[in-house]
Amino acid sequence: VPVCARTHMWTVVLTLTNRLTLSFFSQDDWDVYSFHINSTVTSRYATTVITSRVANRMDESKEIEFHVRIPKNAFISKFQMFIDGQVYDGVVKAKEQAQQQYTEAVSRGESAGLVSSVGRTLEEFKTSVTVAAHKKVTFELTYEELMKRTHGKYELQIHARPMQPVDVYIHEEAGINFIDVKGGLSTKALANAITKTHVNKQAWVYFYPTVDQQTMCDNCGEQGMNGDLVIVYDVNRNNGLGDIKKFAGFFVHHFAPSNLPRISKNVVFVIDKSGSMQGRKIEQTRIALIHILNDLAEDDHFGLITFDGNIFPWKLELVQSNSKNVESAKNFARNIQAGGYTDINQALLQGANMLNTHDREGSASILILLTDGQPTKGVTNLGKIQSNVREAVAGKFPVYCLGFGFDVDFEFLKKMSLQNNGVARRIYVDSDADLQLKGFYEEVATPLLTDVTMIYVGGTNLTQTNFSQYYNGSEIVVAGQITDNDTETFTPQVVAISVMFDLRYLSAVILVIEVWAYLTVKQLQLSGPEKEQVKKEALSLSLKYSFVTPLTSMVVTKPLGETIHVLHKPKESEAPQRGKPPGRQSISRHRGTSTRHRSDNVGEHKHIGDKNIQPSHITNMDEVPLTFDIPVSHTVEKKGTSTVAIRTTGYEKSSFTVVLGCHANGQKLPPMVIFKRKTLPKEKFPAEIIIKANEKGWMDEEMMKDWLREVYVRRPGGFFHASPSLLICDSMRAHLTADVKKLVKQMNCELAVIPGGLTKELQPLDIGVNRPFKVRLRAAWERWMTGGDHSFTKSGRQRRASYATICQWIVDAWANMSAGTVVRAFAKAGIVSEEPHGTESDSDGEDSEPGMFDGDLAQLFNSDTEDEDFDGFE
Repeated sequence: VPVCARTHMWTVVLTLTNRLTLSFFSQDDWDVYSFHINSTVTSRYATTVITSRVANRMDESKEIEFHVRIPKNAFISKFQMFIDGQVYDGVVKAKEQAQQQYTEAVSRGESAGLVSSVGRTLEEFKTSVTVAAHKKVTFELTYEELMKRTHGKYELQIHARPMQPVDVYIHEEAGINFIDVKGGLSTKALANAITKTHVNKQAWVYFYPTVDQQTMCDNCGEQGMNGDLVIVYDVNRNNGLGDIKKFAGFFVHHFAPSNLPRISKNVVFVIDKSGSMQGRKIEQTRIALIHILNDLAEDDHFGLITFDGNIFPWKLELVQSNSKNVESAKNFARNIQAGGYTDINQALLQGANMLNTHDREGSASILILLTDGQPTKGVTNLGKIQSNVREAVAGKFPVYCLGFGFDVDFEFLKKMSLQNNGVARRIYVDSDADLQLKGFYEEVATPLLTDVTMIYVGGTNLTQTNFSQYYNGSEIVVAGQITDNDTETFTPQVVAISVMFDLRYLSAVILVIEVWAYLTVKQLQLSGPEKEQVKKEALSLSLKYSFVTPLTSMVVTKPLGETIHVLHKPKESEAPQRGKPPGRQSISRHRGTSTRHRSDNVGEHKHIGDKNIQPSHITNMDEVPLTFDIPVSHTVEKKGTSTVAIRTTGYEKSSFTVVLGCHANGQKLPPMVIFKRKTLPKEKFPAEIIIKANEKGWMDEEMMKDWLREVYVRRPGGFFHASPSLLICDSMRAHLTADVKKLVKQMNCELAVIPGGLTKELQPLDIGVNRPFKVRLRAAWERWMTGGDHSFTKSGRQRRASYATICQWIVDAWANMSAGTVVRAFAKAGIVSEEPHGTESDSDGEDSEPGMFDGDLAQLFNSDTEDEDFDGFE
């Protein structure tokens, strides 16, 4: 991801898992007043930010735990805790430097290893911190991952538990070909909680299920939803060089040509049938092998070898996969029986020899090993086996190693595969093991190119550039640096062999630097521990880009006196944890503390009616009419001047509406803009703003309902409507329709309507927020007019700013409104009984909350009287 992109708010998902239980959100002694997963995928590179905010409502200290699950292929790049105005950063260090703190924690009997393998694709991150009475903590975890294409698509997997709203944003410059949402959380009632939007190069997926919806899905139990949300997509492709992006002297190249003829293959399956494969493993292997044999194309050639302490080839040489041979091989597979020792070395050498003696021109050869154990007969030295296989293969074809279960030495298989241009894959001992085997085979079943060489004239510090084969539905990704940042002479080329002829792709020639670092670290760390220079390079990059890898650790700093946790990335060879309760964010009593009394809320509060509504649940919303040009309304000129020229683009009367919302504790909701159009503009908008359009460019009933569903639901606790809340608005007709009132009531909310003529006295946004917001917008417009990038019509008239540019001004102006400004506006309106101290700066919005809504004002907020309604822009 380019460095510049880090200054923007990230929004979407990837394989990420966060586990929470419904009981966690009890409002008796603490409050998870904000939890969100924001993740963005841009050019197949994903950055995900998980944020959780918790308040301790007790009169005693509490220990708060933070658990999340992330993809095994991801690198954690940032972790922070915000406590009482202080920021505690996780610091990435070389593992040796962090080892002393890790060892000390282990010697005290504490759980110092913060990351552990969970399931097939996930790792669990865990830490905790003690929070003082009536204080808050914010946890923020960031991780990054390069998406991998298989079967012609990318998959973003989210494993979600209750109370986990998810925003997904995808931007692909090549254009998004299709997008779909699958998984257990997309079925039944939960399907209605998913909002999916796809416009050319961008796609958005929102997942905001209600409490009722979370109990009605396929994987919902008594504690609510528990399952996967899988976003599936692919990008538009051509048959040329692919997609190349350059930024700040770096490049990343995605190469995945389509519509190429398939290449027939020569494949040898080497199957372990030693005693450890007895029972379910051998049964599932037989089932998978029969399925795979059925899928062979008639021009493919294949061979079968089973082994224990001896070698049992089906045939001594490869044969064509005609119906007679396939049926014979299936009968052989049905009769495979387990028993005996394990001679991996001899089995692989015989498989390699079969491929070497069957060298068909214009074909692609593949060797696939399936084993569940370690060598116990013949050559048993792992290094010697690797050396023998590498010599026999001689770089002519890839070796794929499938490790069945956790008794196998997976590091041995992984290294052997990498030495021979292949990959290793773990097969989990489960009911779907046969499907796992078949799924892996399908990834390599259709070779389209062989001997692929990626050439970059004017490139240096390149990641892997030679690939033995390119398979249908996959993708080759190469990243590197452009020598001296000379883009004029930088020329990519791809040379490969296809059916009957050679191919050469030439080029005349964002999210790039981190992609290069990510790929480099991934490939370097797999090159073998004996290469000290390689290890040194991987460590240097891991530290530079703050990646937690097998070579580094993250030291999680905490307040003075608390245990310092050390985060290590587990190895693939470590078995997933079993039999433990799912991770969850929870609060438990801190050791050594006790209390006789507690209060249900922080401080003593006043009531509105019989509701005990906290400032974080008191919201004001208002519409702000704006124009595309925002000139000043007055200026200074020489006395007697009759005409004053003010430079604009001529759109000072073209209007639209911005809807703002904020809370009495200073927090702000995302802005929503309503343009005067029949359709949404087809531009790339900032992720932090909601875009709408109608024929009037103004608020109406449908827009109001959209605001409630898409913006107001994001208030603290609004996801489940668990706490009573108050929405303050003026008496515009669109705010008061029967359907709007019904929807507000369903959200556990009281609607407080400001009577006509009193908005300047009782509406916080009118009192102290709207004006400074518009001042910031005008400043952005003036900067753009004097120094921005402009285009002109044929007649020489300057075009107005684009919709996306204006929306970025709105996002920036709203972000620059401090929490102190918002709180003071609520205080001046008399809605909160006091103004908190120290609100000039935001300090992450963790200030003490102002007092509760003043009950004496409640009677003013009961009018349905409508002001003279504005009906939209003409």
